[in-house]
Amino acid sequence: MDRWSLWPALTFLAITGVLRLETQLPGSNSFFWVLGSALFCLLAAIAIVVLVVFNASRQRPRQAISLFCALIAPVLLGQPIDWVVNVVHLELVIKAGKLNIPGNGQNFTAFDWSNGLAGGPSTFLIRDETGEIALPPALHKHPLSDENGFADPCAGNVSHLLGPYYICNI
Repeated sequence: MDRWSLWPALTFLAITGVLRLETQLPGSNSFFWVLGSALFCLLAAIAIVVLVVFNASRQRPRQAISLFCALIAPVLLGQPIDWVVNVVHLELVIKAGKLNIPGNGQNFTAFDWSNGLAGGPSTFLIRDETGEIALPPALHKHPLSDENGFADPCAGNVSHLLGPYYICNI
């Protein structure tokens, strides 16, 4: 029977989101999550391609297209998936109490947001009450020293997450 099916795309999107969240969490286990998720996604992509070819050869174009949409949905929706994963990660960190936000009137705080793989910290969660971190350094009204050296490297490399939170990839 040839019919449209939405469940493969939704299932693959949910699995992709969970795997991206697991690979962002810091710690020594994240290396194995990255390897495992890469292997899983490769095997799932191969299986989906085989099913697409099988359904196309059996004159089931709707099922073949539905499965192909499951394969390309995570690629087309990569940025929204990453945003949702980062918001969930932020909520988990805030709920766990691991985000120490100073209450002494500081408008700018940076936290290591890297996942602990090879190299030093390269991704930072930035809490900027003024919102100036997204602007070029020449347009900042507050002294650049208030931004703890993040003004120059984050210029153009920052993306707004939620409220006063930004993510900077250096």
